[in-house]
Amino acid sequence: MADIIDRLQSTDLDPELEKILDNFSSLFDIRIAYFKPNGTEYMIGKNKKISSYCEFLRERLHYKNRCLTLDKAKQYRARNSRKIQYYRCHGGCYEAIKPLYYGDELTGYIMMGQASCQKNVPDPIVQDARKAGIIPDIIEAFNDLPNFTSDKMDAVMQLFSELTDLIILKKLIKQNEQGPVKQLVDYMETVNPGINLKQAASLVHLSEDRLRHKIKEDMGRTFTELRNSICMGRACKLLIENRELSIQDIAYESGFSDPQYFSRAFKKHTGFSPSLFAANSRS
Repeated sequence: MADIIDRLQSTDLDPELEKILDNFSSLFDIRIAYFKPNGTEYMIGKNKKISSYCEFLRERLHYKNRCLTLDKAKQYRARNSRKIQYYRCHGGCYEAIKPLYYGDELTGYIMMGQASCQKNVPDPIVQDARKAGIIPDIIEAFNDLPNFTSDKMDAVMQLFSELTDLIILKKLIKQNEQGPVKQLVDYMETVNPGINLKQAASLVHLSEDRLRHKIKEDMGRTFTELRNSICMGRACKLLIENRELSIQDIAYESGFSDPQYFSRAFKKHTGFSPSLFAANSRS
């Protein structure tokens, strides 16, 4: 949901977190990063850049939207299942993302990836690279990825999971939340994303003018902008997790009374139609 949660929370990171990420990256040459609850990348082990291979896929083969949609889908699943998600991306790289919960409080995610267990570039990538005339570049970039046997990759993934458990146990990340706007966002996320301003003001015991001012002060946006962003976040979650729901059902569940308006608004917000977003997130 863009930056809603992040604007309502300040993040306190223990310096030990940076050391853990740096050491992991140094040991395995793998990219590992901490993401805030809103999904924004915030701290990267050894400040390791995105691999050349992934850059080629995103920029030269135009996979960027597919990559970001897949990562977002896995992030939603990690958040809602509260469990680590292991997966292979479109380029054949192994990835993992784990949510960091302290009780019921989500304080962010740790994500690692851009490593391989295979010797050759996946065939679909080879075909696209051939059309783009960059096969030698793709092969060279792929060969530069960290490469492990299946057994070693399993061990790396297990260590990653145990490391994130340690981060949680030692409480190396803390969120400092703020008052009535956070209460309102929690309600809209879990109960009614389409609540109107009068109802919202009554819920948090403020006047409508005071609530407008408080939302603008805390988040730099209007109530309508806040509601639209939450509704879109709800829609993304439903599209990813509920294949049996129709687009019309998802529109109603996300606080929209007009499915056609929902489809237009969703495409404007994400760059995808609802059906295409769902298809990309499940690939």
